[in-house]
Amino acid sequence: MIQLNHASKSYGSKVVLQDICLNLNKGDVVGLLGPSGSGKSTILGLIAKVIQPDRGGCGTASDHIGYVFQDHRLLPWKTALENVLFALEATSDKSSQSNMKQRARKALTDVGLEKATHYFPKQLSGGMCQRVSIARAFAIEPDILLLDEPLSALDSSRRSSILADLKRMIRQRPDMAVIYVTHNRNELADIVKYTYEISGGQLLLADKSI
Repeated sequence: MIQLNHASKSYGSKVVLQDICLNLNKGDVVGLLGPSGSGKSTILGLIAKVIQPDRGGCGTASDHIGYVFQDHRLLPWKTALENVLFALEATSDKSSQSNMKQRARKALTDVGLEKATHYFPKQLSGGMCQRVSIARAFAIEPDILLLDEPLSALDSSRRSSILADLKRMIRQRPDMAVIYVTHNRNELADIVKYTYEISGGQLLLADKSI
């Protein structure tokens, strides 16, 4: 599903990733730990094909990729429902508009926002905005899900409930390959199959489940 084959990446004189190899199959859920600037987001960028490696390669069995960022990146002029629909319209096949609306509403219901579909981002709390971004990623029914520190911008009271919903939604998609990037090892409990750490540009296997 995902294969990084001896991939390396530098920014100027700084080597961020050096000879990285990673293979994920359907249903694999892995955690990726490391300090800020260690290259975690660069790995996700390689997989999403928004960053090109300097050497080596990166391949995916599907381009149907859901992406949840640390900051929600919602379009401020669109409602919660319209933000989710925008992703569906960009990635779906020839689904009808009514079918896409149904999928968007279901995704928002899954994250507890069925009563906030008509709200604009400025009318939502930070936690609610992040729930919309999670709904947006799941609505496209991705084969690959990339989570780039999805809870780090939230306070602890919001973090625990959103994490519970996120884990539930991942379990409901057992064929999806997931990479969960975080600096908080506790977020990975009861969900990941493997945990990796980036250190000195190298990808190291830290744990076989948490």
